[in-house]
Amino acid sequence: MSSRPEPDEAAGSAHGTQAPGTRAHRRWLFDVGADIYALLTWQEPWRAHCRSMVDHFPGGTARILDLGIGPGVSGIAVLERLPRAQVVGLDFSSRMLRQAQRYTRRGPAPLALVQADATHLPFPDGSFDVVMAHSFLYLLTDACSAVAEARRVLRPGGRAVFLEPAGGGSASWVLKSLSVRFAISMALWRAASRHAGRFSEATLRELLEPHLVDVATLPTLGGLGLIGLGARAEARRHPSPPTVAAAGCLNQAPIGHGESGE
Repeated sequence: MSSRPEPDEAAGSAHGTQAPGTRAHRRWLFDVGADIYALLTWQEPWRAHCRSMVDHFPGGTARILDLGIGPGVSGIAVLERLPRAQVVGLDFSSRMLRQAQRYTRRGPAPLALVQADATHLPFPDGSFDVVMAHSFLYLLTDACSAVAEARRVLRPGGRAVFLEPAGGGSASWVLKSLSVRFAISMALWRAASRHAGRFSEATLRELLEPHLVDVATLPTLGGLGLIGLGARAEARRHPSPPTVAAAGCLNQAPIGHGESGE
């Protein structure tokens, strides 16, 4: 454990390899935006969409890790569907986690919060039935390592469920919500993803397939988002050696710029 970077050292892109100035800038950006982000996402349309991610969980899910939980909205939404589950929320931003602590009091069940680096998860192998993340991978410069760690902490047969911004879709879908606050939150989400990068189905699959089996992608949010699904392979008695592609993150193509739609 002592060889792993501390949360502040790996803040920002959660990969621990950026220059100190870049890490400090990202940490500052997320800390400053924590209050605004919390305000915009604590609303029923946003929570309802977070709750819908549970539809992709395997039966009997009891232990869930929510990566990049931010102010806690996604984890609380999951507990609204699965109040007996154990949900652990992880984020690198201390201010985001303070917001999550406040919002947890409104939730139906306790929510454990951990400040840590998504590419150096402080959990043993096979700790969770589900690893989920809402609008998280597109912000990372080393998303491949984050997916590799997600696979490690999944139990054999456990599932990863990611929701990420897509390059296609139509903003007219947002207007159907009849919520000004939801429209504003989606507009800011689109602006952030336009800058950081969006996924196509191909680039999201390319990110997940070296680490997970049964990978699938599904459009959501009127095509503005993508659900990425994958599972940790069941344990084998005599596993074959991994291929070069499956062994790590070598030669991973840049992600998030497969499409350039609004």
